[in-house]
Amino acid sequence: MSAAAVFVLLAAAIPASIAMSTATVTPVQAKIVGTVEVSSMDIDSLRRDLATLKQEVDKLSSELKEAQKKTPPGSVKKLGASSRARSGNE
Repeated sequence: MSAAAVFVLLAAAIPASIAMSTATVTPVQAKIVGTVEVSSMDIDSLRRDLATLKQEVDKLSSELKEAQKKTPPGSVKKLGASSRARSGNE
């Protein structure tokens, strides 16, 4: 009787393992909470470029504010021409 039970158990286990191996796996969703440190050279380069760009925008903004302070009300003045000439856009 025990040999028959082992045979039935094996006969049931084989189709069950085949069914389990073809079952679809549900995708896992992961969330990153907090900061992630990346030590890639490309990311570091982008960070430097972004910092440089921020400094340049701040400088242009302060130059524009200074030029607006110097311009009398009601007069028309072309602002930013010197900065465009420096970048080669004019």
